[in-house]
Amino acid sequence: MPKKENTQNNVMINELVRNISSAMELFMTNLRKIDFSKLVNNFIIPLESFAEELEKAKNNPESLINYLEYVKKISYYFWAMPYKIDGKSLKNIFDNVNSEKEFDSYMLEYFTDEKIKGLFNDIRNKVSQKHKDLFEQITKSFENGYYALINIALIAIIDDELSFYLKDKKTTTRKNIFKPILKKLKRVPIQECNYMNIIILEMLDNNINIIFENIYFDNISITTEKITRRHPTQHGVIYSKEKKDSIMLINTLYNILYTRDYLLMYENKLSYSRKEEKFSCEKVVQDV
Repeated sequence: MPKKENTQNNVMINELVRNISSAMELFMTNLRKIDFSKLVNNFIIPLESFAEELEKAKNNPESLINYLEYVKKISYYFWAMPYKIDGKSLKNIFDNVNSEKEFDSYMLEYFTDEKIKGLFNDIRNKVSQKHKDLFEQITKSFENGYYALINIALIAIIDDELSFYLKDKKTTTRKNIFKPILKKLKRVPIQECNYMNIIILEMLDNNINIIFENIYFDNISITTEKITRRHPTQHGVIYSKEKKDSIMLINTLYNILYTRDYLLMYENKLSYSRKEEKFSCEKVVQDV
């Protein structure tokens, strides 16, 4: 290599070394200025505290973070919030089931005769006057195991009770009926609302959507364990005679009636657009 070229290369290398040295010196000077005690106090310790709190929340079956997980998991099994259940019981069930069939089996055990009696009594106190006679017959049918009759009757009551929210009572669609309400409620800061109301409503919305799933008679395909669907049931095309469907529907009706307590301001506020295939909500005086 020519001597001149070697000299040029050495100059470039020396310049690069000086630049790196200057940068390192500047970095070390600035580093010495950092108050590491403040760094630990203002960043590292809070971060560790957050991690500890997050771990505590994950281990607490009643925490918001766990209930958000319950919403997702229960949607796989097509139930609303089970009657009078607590977070500990829900977590235990979800930790031990891996399918809709297994979850339904747990529900059949969970809904003891005593719980069923309480469930029927609570619904009896809330169901619309025009449905009281039919509900009494549902109660007697349950005692005799006439689950097919129960399922058909419950679909009719559920369908009508949901019309509470509809501006046009002739609207037949129910799928996604709570979507616009949930959208409004989720805009409310969590410290200003009852998050459990939103959790329960979201579970109910997912449950309603499977019951009111669009089923076409020329190609009926129901792959879930619980086969109850509004459209084919009302037309006598296909219906369930299973106890698990009956309890699921009774539980659905309970949730519809009791979520209404904190959604009264949405009475007659929902409209359905056939063109857009979705519900919209009018302005209300207050939210949850």
